Amino acid sequence: ITAGGEPTLAAERGSGRTQSFEVPALAKCEIEDTNGAGDAFVGGFLARAVASVGGRGAAPSLGECVEHGHRCAALILRRRGCDLRGSRPPSACAIGPEGAATSEL
Repeated sequence: ITAGGEPTLAAERGSGRTQSFEVPALAKCEIEDTNGAGDAFVGGFLARAVASVGGRGAAPSLGECVEHGHRCAALILRRRGCDLRGSRPPSACAIGPEGAATSEL
């Protein structure tokens, strides 16, 4: 569950255990538009979660997936609108040739 700048809550399938993850702070002057930030979070989370599908490495932790979602949401928050044409996203939202998500912002 995302809630803007409040901690993100996530539950693990099977155990039902929930965890809280702090959202990295952005200065108000960095935020251009909030439209699409939740979608970007979900996209980043899922991209990281499936990075190991097909035997391409170890399955990422829940925390790694949430962190990747936060990074992708931050990319959208810093742009007006959701159009990324003509820009190159930072490596945080890129999936490498082996299907592994990068970890830099």
